[in-house]
Amino acid sequence: MLDPFFGTGTTGAGRAEAGRRWIGIERDKEYVKLARARIKPSSAGRGRSRDDARKEQRAAHSFGTLIERGMLQPGEILFDARRRWTAKVRPTAP
Repeated sequence: MLDPFFGTGTTGAGRAEAGRRWIGIERDKEYVKLARARIKPSSAGRGRSRDDARKEQRAAHSFGTLIERGMLQPGEILFDARRRWTAKVRPTAP
């Protein structure tokens, strides 16, 4: 995401906390100092990102739908094309 009027870095701080990429542009040197102090390298990518949580929710919803429609059965074993990785389908919560 590009923020051409970065200011004190509110957008960048939120994106860094969520583990997302961003670019901020600010011409006022005082605002640049404030933004740099606000967004420390150690704060970027802390914990699980919001995108990861969304992806997990989508995956759980997708499998739940497949089970409800009878396309997958609880206990069924899924595997990749080379049969290197396997996963067991678990029942969805009511």
